Amino acid sequence: MKDEVIGITRDRSDFWFTCVDSDVIGDEELSITAKYIFSVLCMLAGFGHRSCSPSNETLATAARVSASTVKRAIKELEARGAIIREPGFSPDGQQISCITHLIGCPSEEEAL
Repeated sequence: MKDEVIGITRDRSDFWFTCVDSDVIGDEELSITAKYIFSVLCMLAGFGHRSCSPSNETLATAARVSASTVKRAIKELEARGAIIREPGFSPDGQQISCITHLIGCPSEEEAL
């Protein structure tokens, strides 16, 4: 295997780490894929936020998986109560990507 150096860029968010709820990580009912998608959702939400609205395609690109894999993981996370999704709307009333609320992502106050 070739040794590669992973570059860390800090310009995408205020923080260079992602908080993921330990209950989600330790949930034996969730697949590793669902846990991974949850961690990507946490990354996209940013520190101290409990929601984000990426499309399934954005999640698939960020996680380097297929859109169908994302859809299965989202259904699994919703079924376990780890996330709640609701329709998102643009200012002119058109439906856009769902708003995903992360139930387990800690707020800034809780993390301190």
